[in-house]
Amino acid sequence: MSVQRAQMEITSSEFSEWMDYFQANPPGDVKREYEAAHICYQINRVFGGAKKSQIEDFVLKYSNKHQRRLPTVKELKAKVGSWLNFEKGRRS
Repeated sequence: MSVQRAQMEITSSEFSEWMDYFQANPPGDVKREYEAAHICYQINRVFGGAKKSQIEDFVLKYSNKHQRRLPTVKELKAKVGSWLNFEKGRRS
């Protein structure tokens, strides 16, 4: 879906709602990583680990090539478009 078509078919407030949704509901694999990191964090606390540690300290770090990040607006538009079956100016 082109930006021009998206602007004709979706309001900025609706797009903002989708952005909020994706921020509040990250992909499942990201959620699982933080759930596992939280378990490790709690075990660390129980066994007297560093008091200044944070959950993020237990999230697996990948090389820059594989590092997880939040999607860009363009990527979100493409993802939402794919869910709605938009294909280069044609809706099925």
